[in-house]
Amino acid sequence: MRRFKIYVVLLASFISCQPCITLAAPVQVRPLHPHQRVYLLRGFLNIFSLGMDQLAAELRQRGVEAVVANHTLSGIYANEAIRDCRAGRISSIAIIGHSLGAGAGVGMADQLAQAGVKVALVVTVDPVTATAVPANVRTLKNFYFSDGVGQTVRRANNFHGSLQNIDMRADPSEGHISLANSARLHREVLGYVRAAAGSRCQ
Repeated sequence: MRRFKIYVVLLASFISCQPCITLAAPVQVRPLHPHQRVYLLRGFLNIFSLGMDQLAAELRQRGVEAVVANHTLSGIYANEAIRDCRAGRISSIAIIGHSLGAGAGVGMADQLAQAGVKVALVVTVDPVTATAVPANVRTLKNFYFSDGVGQTVRRANNFHGSLQNIDMRADPSEGHISLANSARLHREVLGYVRAAAGSRCQ
């Protein structure tokens, strides 16, 4: 079963440069006071990353603003985060991505770095592309399968934050697609988001 999932992800990685169909519009909640915002990025065609939607719902239940979108929209949301951080509408930024969305999440953080905006937390869930965490990120947690298509995340030369690559190979009940829905993963990520709330974006 895991081999089939790997084939699906390989196909996604080959055509990631092609336009992607967005099956659902991003859902947003906008509190009026400065607050933490979490961006969750789905992978290929959205359909393999629906666990990001469930995680967003769990965040909203805890009063955290959560924006869910396809990975192809990461540049648009980076511009939004830059604008809202500078305007004082948000105080802290976290980014979570699955599969192609994981690589896009690191790319989004890099775009924020170029604008001088800090990112409190990035969580990558089995990224299928090689990435390096930029210096503006305080904490990056990478969950991946070393026996699949998942990639480790490396440090950029000027990165001095916390980076942890967490190999999920020992859990045979999980795979590339199911990991996005993992209750254990969601619990851990909720804790990471809560801990990152006090880290300012500027």
